[in-house]
Amino acid sequence: MNKKLSSHNILLLALGIIALLLLFLFNSQLSALKEARLALQQERLASDQTQARLQELLQLRDQAAALEEQAESMERLLPAEPQEDLLILDIDTICEDAGVELKQIRFEKRVDRKDYIEMPLKMTFEGGYYSVLSLFNQMQEGPRALRVDEVKVVQGGQDQTGLKADVKASAFYTAH
Repeated sequence: MNKKLSSHNILLLALGIIALLLLFLFNSQLSALKEARLALQQERLASDQTQARLQELLQLRDQAAALEEQAESMERLLPAEPQEDLLILDIDTICEDAGVELKQIRFEKRVDRKDYIEMPLKMTFEGGYYSVLSLFNQMQEGPRALRVDEVKVVQGGQDQTGLKADVKASAFYTAH
C-alpha cells in the first residue's frame, strides 16, 4: 500500500507540475496575445496617421500648380529686378488694350525702402475720356504692381476732343 500511495503521490505531483506548466504556458500566451493586440492597435494608429498625412500630401500636390501660378503672379507683381523693359511693355500693352497712346515714359531716381526699392516714373498718355478711364482700371489690374501718386488731366492732345493725362506713379522691386 505504501508503494501504491507513493506512485499515487508521484502521479499527483506530476499532474500538479503539468498543471502548473500548462498554467505558465497559458499565462505566457495570454501575455503575448495582449502584447500583439497592443502592437496591432499601435500599428493601426500609425497607419491612420500615415493615411491622414498621405491625404494632406495629395491635397498639396493638387494645389501645387495653383500655388506655383500664384507665386509666379506675385513675382511678376513685385519682381526681384527692376525689369524696366518689361514694365514699359506691360504699360504699352495696357495702353493698346485701353485705346490710349503712350506718349512718354521717364524713370526718376529710385528710392530705397526697407524691404523693396521704389521706382518712380512719369508718363504721358493721350486718348478719349472712356479710354483714359479704362487705362487706369487696367493699370490697377495689370501684371505689375503700380501705385499712381498723381494724375493731371487736361483737354487736348493731338485730337482736341481727347484728353492728355500726365501721371506720376511708382513701380517696385525687391532687390534686397
